[in-house]
Amino acid sequence: MKRCAFAVLALLVSQISSARNYSITGSRTMYDLNHALADKYHQAHPDIAFTVDDAGTGKGIESAIAGTADVAAITRRLRPEELQSLHQQISGDGFVQPLARQGIAIYVNQKNSVFELTAQEIAAIFSGNITNWKMVGGPDLPIHLYSFDNTTGRYWYLSEEVMQKKPLPANVRYTDAGSGKTDAASVKAKEEQMQSWIAVDPAGIGYGDLKRINKVKLVAIINQGRAYLPTAANLQAGLYPLVRTLAYFFRRSPSGDLLAFSRWAAEQKQLIEAHGFAPLK
Repeated sequence: MKRCAFAVLALLVSQISSARNYSITGSRTMYDLNHALADKYHQAHPDIAFTVDDAGTGKGIESAIAGTADVAAITRRLRPEELQSLHQQISGDGFVQPLARQGIAIYVNQKNSVFELTAQEIAAIFSGNITNWKMVGGPDLPIHLYSFDNTTGRYWYLSEEVMQKKPLPANVRYTDAGSGKTDAASVKAKEEQMQSWIAVDPAGIGYGDLKRINKVKLVAIINQGRAYLPTAANLQAGLYPLVRTLAYFFRRSPSGDLLAFSRWAAEQKQLIEAHGFAPLK
């Protein structure tokens, strides 16, 4: 019996040591999805394993460019300085495999009578140009702004994509939950913190991840004369305008195991939906 046990153990050790191991690092938003994709793929392909980290999109891109990570999970385009760094490493722009879409939800207190806004109004609100809710058809209350801090991709989406890099005013209240950590758990804590503030502030406005919305009211976004909520159907149809693409970035065009995995991952519609994101098609 002992010899049999030792033989089984030796076989398992041999299988583990012979597995081809790859790394995925980057977006905290994608962390749980990355884990689920890696686990499911490993179940079907026991000889291929992935380690998953939640260093943030910027660090993920940096690691992929440097060649210390195989895959970067990203929620934005590469910035000019990142492309320059990549060009210094290799002669090419890398490769991006889109996976899913995520709507960035805008929300207010449940007592607020505002139900819809344009993207331009949102930018004007968060830049301090619209300062009272009555200016957008709401109550006569000064607007209280709540934002993620700049360690999160959500902050950079608001700053770069919605506000076109205009600065937020000095009276913004920034999230600080998570004990100073920058990982997936801290982002969830900050999401809860912002919603808890707005849930008791009739004049508040915030934004964030659709799949964790509670105790607050979603605002529909006007696009070409109609208002849309960030439902999966509206995201897939391209109707909801505040959306970012979740993707995998490779410093070079992938081949072999990595190419097969990235193509397979983009087709995992049920798993993508189960994690609160919208499949690409």
